[in-house]
Amino acid sequence: MSASTAAAALASLLDYSPAWLPDVNHWEVAQDGGRWIVQGQLAGDPGESAAIKALRPVVEQSGQELADDGRLITAGFEVDGVPCMVWSLRPVLRWAVPETCATCPTELAPDVRFVWLGEGGREAPVLCVPCRDRMQASWVASHGSPLVAARLQAHELLLAETETERPAWRQVHTVMGGAHPDAIGPVCLDDEHDADDPTAYACCPEPVIEVESHVIGAYLVELLNADAVAGEPA
Repeated sequence: MSASTAAAALASLLDYSPAWLPDVNHWEVAQDGGRWIVQGQLAGDPGESAAIKALRPVVEQSGQELADDGRLITAGFEVDGVPCMVWSLRPVLRWAVPETCATCPTELAPDVRFVWLGEGGREAPVLCVPCRDRMQASWVASHGSPLVAARLQAHELLLAETETERPAWRQVHTVMGGAHPDAIGPVCLDDEHDADDPTAYACCPEPVIEVESHVIGAYLVELLNADAVAGEPA
């Protein structure tokens, strides 16, 4: 097949452009592996899903499979026996490396090893490897501590009693008419329990824990509620 044959196929394509052909920025005759072909770039700057959608009618018409080598998405067809294709360049995501580590002043120079946190998205924090290692060591140490074991045990108890992983806590009265709350307990969610009534009734979930000092009771309530907000199980 000669270049003139491919050029004639291109002329025919431009004269009678089929309805299933998507908008193309430009057409050209080119050599591909020693053969002459006609190729065109998909118009616009579509993302991956939009490009595949635009090329789908070409695939359905030609019976050829959509080609994707990780860089180009290509739909092939023929005009007068000449191979033709419409292609779209897959967008390339670039990650901008910040100047310094997210948790220390270390400059992220080319010779400094660093990592992206989370799923590694472009907006994820970037840490130098020493900071990553320190965070990992701290996590391992804390999750092997007696505090974590106590949280897990409390989590199981509270889940059984309140049917929620992290109940809100409050100070309560176990004796009506007391000057100060003498206990703490999970917030009662019973519809008939007035939310402003601090008395512990039979409808209130366990455990109701007596605390001799209402000042210490207030402190414990703040600790438990802060723990829950932070995402701890108890």
